[in-house]
Amino acid sequence: MASSPALGTYAQPEVPYPTQLVRIVVPFSAGSTSDLLARTISDRLSTRWQQQIIVENRPGIAGTASVAKAQPDGYTIIMASNGHAILDRISVITFDPIKDFVGISGVGTLPLVLVVPPNSPATSLLDFIDLARCSRQNELCLRWVGSTTYMAGELLKRIAKIDVLQVPLSRRA
Repeated sequence: MASSPALGTYAQPEVPYPTQLVRIVVPFSAGSTSDLLARTISDRLSTRWQQQIIVENRPGIAGTASVAKAQPDGYTIIMASNGHAILDRISVITFDPIKDFVGISGVGTLPLVLVVPPNSPATSLLDFIDLARCSRQNELCLRWVGSTTYMAGELLKRIAKIDVLQVPLSRRA
């Protein structure tokens, strides 16, 4: 007798996973924190699953979009960062960063740290804010790497009501 929705279904054997190569796309450059985490995880999973896992660095929106367009079969995974959730707010994209992805697991947390030169008069966050408030417009610079630290800097500027210039590490102010 065939199964029907009204009568229920027969038990099906569990399909083993993975049965083919798994690709972890890292939307950041090689050597980044996300890349190092992906490589550590892929080494351990490859041993556990007895399956080849490739870490593919595809920096920027192109890497994330490639995963959004991949078959939803679990064989293409993205090592996303917490900046992933705001992609549609900072860039024009052809996918939904929330609806087009399903979270699997958190793999780590990293603190955001504000540092100043050793000779700076600021020895605390409050000192830094006071210094920024007393400085001329854009006299103080925050140097950042990536969207998460940029957003944290913008949040600090808004909450503390300070005017500092954010400069990517690749540029020198």
